[in-house]
This record gives sequence, structure tokens and C-alpha cells, in this order.
Amino acid sequence: MILFDPADVFLHSAKNFVYMKTVREESGKKDGLFQILAFFGDRFFEGFALTFIFTRCVAYPYVVYTCFTGPDLRYGMSWAAVCAQNLHQGAVLLGLLIILMFLNFFWAWLILKVVFRVLKGEEVEDTRSDSDTGDTDGHAKKE
Repeated sequence: MILFDPADVFLHSAKNFVYMKTVREESGKKDGLFQILAFFGDRFFEGFALTFIFTRCVAYPYVVYTCFTGPDLRYGMSWAAVCAQNLHQGAVLLGLLIILMFLNFFWAWLILKVVFRVLKGEEVEDTRSDSDTGDTDGHAKKE
């Protein structure tokens, strides 16, 4: 899981620069510091995208692959024999690792969609809600 940590550094840095830029913009100050904050926010997002794709879509699938082929090399027996000895715990864990791998592919696809929108010059909006006034169980209140 240590593979997942490097991208977080870039993500949190990018978020901080974007938040500082937003505060500066809301206060009506679009000066040189505003431009610097926007520049560094974009660069840190680029670093996040590259690091995310490499660590989670290249290195992590290799880890999953070695988890599948590793018992053959270490113990001289098939994967099925190792799973049978461990009451199928290995197969369950491997299945969860594979699910996480496909989630990473989906998240990378979402990140690439944002990157391509920015490269096309389109405006990218944050679709998450900023208000906390909604119902906590996710259902609309009936009046």
C-alpha cells in the first residue's frame, strides 16, 4: 500500500494552491501572486496525475501479478495448492487486490478525462456539493 502514498503529496499540494488561489480570487485580488498560485496548482496536479498513473496503473498491477505468480516461485507449488492449504484465504485476498486494481483504473480514467478537458481549454468544474444542508441519509425530505 506504500505505492499509493506518493500521489497524495502532489494531490494535497495542488489542492492547497487551488484553495489559496480561490480565496485570493474571492477577495478580488488577481495580481502576480494569484498567477503564481494558479501556476503551482496546475503543476502539482500534473505531478499528481503522472504519479497516480505510474504507481497505481503500472506498479500496482505488477504487485498483483507477483502475488499471483509468487507462490510458484517461492514454494514450488501451484497457486491452487497454496490456496487449498490456506483455506482459500489467498484467493479471497487476491480477488480484493484485483478489485482495487480495477478501481484504480477507473479513477485514472476520471483523472485523464479532467486532463484532456484542461488540454482542450474547457472549463473544469468541481461537481461536489459545498453545502451541508442536505439530508444525511441521502434521501430527499418530503414536505
